[in-house]
Amino acid sequence: MTDHARQERFPALVLDLVVAAVVFTVLGVVGAFVWHLVVDLPHYSRTAQGAQMDGLGLEDLFPINGWYSLIAAVLGTLGGAGLLLWRHREPVWMLLVSAASSLLAGLTMIQLGQALGPDNPGTVLRSAKVGTTAPVQLRLQGLAAHGHWYADPYLYAWLGGALLGTTLVLLFAAPRAGHGVDPAPVVSTAAGDVA
Repeated sequence: MTDHARQERFPALVLDLVVAAVVFTVLGVVGAFVWHLVVDLPHYSRTAQGAQMDGLGLEDLFPINGWYSLIAAVLGTLGGAGLLLWRHREPVWMLLVSAASSLLAGLTMIQLGQALGPDNPGTVLRSAKVGTTAPVQLRLQGLAAHGHWYADPYLYAWLGGALLGTTLVLLFAAPRAGHGVDPAPVVSTAAGDVA
């Protein structure tokens, strides 16, 4: 590839990167709103000893992560497929761009979901009367207590979705060799058809 060809191609690649970042950020915002709407948050209750949650409430913590993963996988698949359909001439580049942008969507969904959700129940119940309830925050539950970055496994749902979407497009919708190419015209002669 010549320097001139690289210079002409560079703005298109940057545009792909910007478009993918915007698309996946918007998907992250949509995901956060959907996550906020579908999750039924368990509640803490204020008691004389402090705040407590019963066993059923503890069980209800797990669907918070499950809904996040499902929403992320579906939106990631749609985003990856849509971007590759838009820019099918550069499949490897769009696969990489979709993968990187999907992580941006995951972080957006985590942060906005927490911002949309209720306040910290510890703050709400600290000065409340006994019997008052407050829902948990809308955030991923679990691994943070062990000092790990709790979002790691859940960002993979976005990444997996984006990779699945691009793979599906490559397998089923991408132009194949020989398709979409006009065949050479057939010329009729007295001796027979000649291509």
